[in-house]
Amino acid sequence: MTAPAGPAVAVDAGSRFLRVARVDADGTPRLVDLPGAVPGEGLPTPAGVRGDRYAALGVAYAAYRDHCGTPGRLVLVVPHGEQARSAPDFGGPPSRLVGAPHAVLALLRHAGGPPVSPVLVCDLGAAGIDIARCVLVGGTVTVSRVTRYGPEPGGYGAAFDRAVLDGAGLAVDDPDVLHRLDLARAENIRRTEVALDRMAARPDRAERSADTVVHEVAGREITAGVVHRALARLTEGLDRALAEARTGPDRTSVVAVGGAARSGTVARHLADRLGPAVPLPEGTDPALAAVLGAALVAGGASTRPTGTRTRSPCASTAPCTDGPRTANC
Repeated sequence: MTAPAGPAVAVDAGSRFLRVARVDADGTPRLVDLPGAVPGEGLPTPAGVRGDRYAALGVAYAAYRDHCGTPGRLVLVVPHGEQARSAPDFGGPPSRLVGAPHAVLALLRHAGGPPVSPVLVCDLGAAGIDIARCVLVGGTVTVSRVTRYGPEPGGYGAAFDRAVLDGAGLAVDDPDVLHRLDLARAENIRRTEVALDRMAARPDRAERSADTVVHEVAGREITAGVVHRALARLTEGLDRALAEARTGPDRTSVVAVGGAARSGTVARHLADRLGPAVPLPEGTDPALAAVLGAALVAGGASTRPTGTRTRSPCASTAPCTDGPRTANC
């Protein structure tokens, strides 16, 4: 069988970032570093395609193709239930649609076997929360129920951003300020988590720790206290989603992914309600779990309409052969 002309890639489009991933020669899925990307996040989603997932996927694919050439295979991450629709034609290889829960579980299985069953894949994205109840039967994962919670206009993550900016006295709807917030947050994740952990560990000294400056945006200091208060937007929304999912007190195992799953505060809140989360592979950014899992699917795993089976990823991922080249391409 003739090998594909280019590497297998996966594309995920969120309301805030567009992400493209591929599998390295050693079998490790990685985010592709494209021009204009926020390090560790991906390309900022253009305002003109926010809310239109398939247009956003097309923008991300075009950015990859222009920088790295046409891929050999293409997998697109979509919410569960959309796999049955016709895949868009972006002028390259025929694309496959993979549901986000299946992509996440493909990543887990590749790292060392299937997760416990049943398991909730809790996607804490910028637009809202998706909770998918997944059951493993043999080698097939079936998604039996999905609960979606989409809060006020702008989404789940946007509500958090507005609370942070408002707490710092900044404009909450200025695109430049929002971009600076994304950059500052990405550069200071560890500092922020340390300060929030200190507040949680020593409630008697929380007020003192709340004054710790964790990063700066547009000349204004963002303190741990401002971030902690804004996190209430996320934990309250999570509680509503869990209530709608009717998870009950059975302590169902959960996999937490999405940008908000980076927060130790949110992770502890989830663990208090459902027990410790199933760990992602070591070093995996939860915001990238879906696109990294989809890259494994593109590179060798297979899926079914109601489930997914995985095998070892393709071990011979080719470097970019067309267009500008970079070490991370």
